[in-house]
Order: sequence, then C-alpha cells, then structure tokens
Amino acid sequence: MTTTKTGRRPAAYVRKSHRLADSAAAQLAAIRRAAATDGADPDALEVYSDVGLSGGYGKRNGDSDWVRLLADIDARRVSTVYLTVVDRASRSVEDWAGFTRRMREAGTRLFGEQGEIDLSPGLSPGTIAALVAEAEREKAIERSARAAATQAARGDEAIGGHGAPYGYRRARAGELGLPGDPARIVVVRDPDEPVEPILAAAKETAGNVMAAARLLNECGVPTRSGAAWSTRTVARVLDTEDATRVRRAGERRRRGPSDAPLSRLVACHCGQLMTPGRDRRTRRWSEVYCHVGHRAGV
Repeated sequence: MTTTKTGRRPAAYVRKSHRLADSAAAQLAAIRRAAATDGADPDALEVYSDVGLSGGYGKRNGDSDWVRLLADIDARRVSTVYLTVVDRASRSVEDWAGFTRRMREAGTRLFGEQGEIDLSPGLSPGTIAALVAEAEREKAIERSARAAATQAARGDEAIGGHGAPYGYRRARAGELGLPGDPARIVVVRDPDEPVEPILAAAKETAGNVMAAARLLNECGVPTRSGAAWSTRTVARVLDTEDATRVRRAGERRRRGPSDAPLSRLVACHCGQLMTPGRDRRTRRWSEVYCHVGHRAGV
C-alpha cells in the first residue's frame, strides 16, 4: 500500500444499503475520480466497504469497516478520506459533529465528488440540507421495506399494486369472514364497478381498445374517477380479466402467417428468403423479391 511522506495512506469509504439501487462499483469509480482530482493515486486508496449496511445501526457495529476506519483515523494512519456524498459518513447532525471532531484532531482531510469538504466546527446550510435529505430518503426506503415485509408475512394480496384495479376493491379478511389473519388485505369483486360493459365493448369492437374506450364514453359507462374512459384504463381492465393479450411498450409485434403461395419457400442467390409482393391495384400476390437487393436498388 502506498503511503504519504508522513506515513499515512489515503482511504476510500463505500457504503451502499442493500435497499438502494445505486451501484457500489459506480460509487467506488466516482471516489477514484475524486481522488485523482485531488492529486492522489486512485490505485493507492485503501477501500473500506460497508456494502449492504444501512447508515444507522448497521455501520456502527463492531464488525463494520466504518468502525475500522474510525480506529485508523484515531491512530493517525489515514491522510484523507474520499467518499461520494456526506451522508456516507453520517446521517445526523450529531454524528457529523463527532466525526468531524475526530477528523480535525487527527489532521485528516475529507474529500467528496464536489471537492474538499470543510471540517470546521458548525455546518453550512448546504451540508445540513444534504444530511437531512439523504437521511429522509433512506429512512423512507427502510419504512417501505418494513411495510412490504409485514404485508408478505400477513399474506396480503397484491393484485394491481397498491390500488386494486377497476372492478375490484381491497378489504380486510376479517370483515368478509375469511380464514387466516383477520387484518390481511384481500382483493374482491366490487359490485359498484362491473367489468361486463368493458368486456362487451371490447367484443363489439373486435378487441380495438381505442374504439372500445370511445364506445364506453358514448354509452355513458362511468369510470372510477368520473373522467372519460382512456385506452390505458380499458387495456388494464382487459389485461386483469385476461380477456385479451395487451401488447406492452417496446414489445415487438409478431406478424401472422402469410397466405402467399410461395411464402418462406423461395430463396435469393444471396441466401435471403424472398418476400412475396402484392399488385397495388388488384391486391393479389404477383411477385417475390429480395428485400436486401430491393433496398439496394438491385
């Protein structure tokens, strides 16, 4: 490990909660870029990594690299700590004050993606805002994860995500006299939102979702929100009822089999299958051609 003239070494601290989507590799790459900007050798950084640990209790336990980093700072073995944003070092003003005090006493610098971070007593408005915003963001993610775990343990039904789709409603199992945990969420039919008119409109229009939405609006069939029927709402109902195959965005449309007599039977000398072509006036199959040569004008 390369050290400075004072015998100290630069360090990189990486923390990524397993609930967050950011990449630990991308975080470390950003830290190395910041170190290079500061004039340090990116390859000489000793990496302290707490990937998978939260910013609260997780990184404070005795087995974390954060605890080892603090011990090395107190022992005057670290010259500069490089990280991405200040919340990696602290999630509260109290923790930040204690961390910066230890850094000042050890003569260790702190450097982030935006440059060197001021460790003088007190906090700038920008640092306070960053600490509060990042802390709230991670707490919200943790609350969401706890709620999802509770719902899974309780056996909640998740049809339609957080809200039941049109034609259904969410209710407690105990209210309906169902077995199991009375507090669990179940999705049941809503008699106030019949799906039969939507299915009939789709059948009447041969599965044309746009035409079905127009027909529902003309017939005055009410929606849940009171707004007009949209193709998206109709498609969602049909998808939920498995009444039709709704094509997703970005999904390639597959062509049906052709009725051309020589379809997929004749090959060009270049190896490509010949494409049947129709006469524009009679709409009858009248030719086969190589689309590669056709586009090239051959």
